[in-house]
Amino acid sequence: MSRQPNTKEELSPRPLMRLLGDFGNSRILDAAIEYDFFTLIHRGFHSYEEIAREACTNSRATRIVLDSLIALAMVEKHEEKYFLTP
Repeated sequence: MSRQPNTKEELSPRPLMRLLGDFGNSRILDAAIEYDFFTLIHRGFHSYEEIAREACTNSRATRIVLDSLIALAMVEKHEEKYFLTP
């Protein structure tokens, strides 16, 4: 027989949300590595359009991945250009 939770703390979605967030973050990082976004930025391609063109990726999807990398503190964005974090 299953036990019913007694408190709101036991019903917290935090563990599941953390797990899902970690999975999503790993997929973002995996995509950036697979398409060499970090290397392209290092080589001087700084706009999402340039990076998408060089990586042969969809420009909208590239922008989404790059903006997600900002949230992970892996790149910075200044005046619509992306730079590697120090």
